[in-house]
Amino acid sequence: MKRSFSSRYFATGAILLFAGSLAAWASPVGLDVSLTVKPSSDAKGIYTVTAVITDLENEGVLSAPTIHLPRGEWGEVKSGTMGEEILLFKVQVSDNGSETSYKVELTREGEVVASQKATISLEQ
Repeated sequence: MKRSFSSRYFATGAILLFAGSLAAWASPVGLDVSLTVKPSSDAKGIYTVTAVITDLENEGVLSAPTIHLPRGEWGEVKSGTMGEEILLFKVQVSDNGSETSYKVELTREGEVVASQKATISLEQ
């Protein structure tokens, strides 16, 4: 009986270890997106959007783009290494300037590993 328990314990431990390894390998990447949205002081209807996009796993900044765009139009920035890791950041300020929508997508070796989108109300 004791031997049977040890065998089951070893098999269960090995399965849990294997499952834990798979979970760590396949775990999604968490992203933190911090935005600053300001109307341009130079041109009416133009906004400056600055983003800081951070990988929550290692707390490293993946990208910190600044985009100048007119209300109602999408702006886009791609950054990364040749084919290995690509970060796409898209942003739009609404036609009336009351909200900002964004989308972030992180791709590694052609596979999307993280994606986030949101719409945020702007204080007027």
